[in-house]
Parts: sequence; structure tokens; C-alpha cells
Amino acid sequence: MVVVPKLKSKSSLKGRFRITKNGKVIATQAKKRHNMRKISSRANRVQKGTVTLVGGAATIVKKYFKLGGLNG
Repeated sequence: MVVVPKLKSKSSLKGRFRITKNGKVIATQAKKRHNMRKISSRANRVQKGTVTLVGGAATIVKKYFKLGGLNG
């Protein structure tokens, strides 16, 4: 009998993404960690809040959520 080790969960996803009950992946806006003074005020305002991931990026995130048994 071959024992296959369990895959580790991607626990860092818990702080970066959320999955809605409809299955959409919600993430925070990119480029909002530092150096905001170099970006125009309008660009900073536009980048407030969250975005919905679509396509391949959302598929990858969902796969890792299911892999780790996280809510999703």
C-alpha cells in the first residue's frame, strides 16, 4: 500500500481572499500597500475597496481553498 502525503493548505489565502456564497472570489485592490503618495489622489480613490476575480485567477484560488478544506 502506498501512502500519499496530504497536500498542505494554502493558509495565506484566508487573509487575502473571500468566497461569497454564490462562489465569487473577492480580493482587495492591488498596489495599495505602500507608495500611495506617488499615485494621484484620483487613482487612490478609484482603488478603494475590493474587486471580484474572474477567469483563471478565480479558478486557481477556488482550487486552493478546496484543497485546504477552507470555506469555499
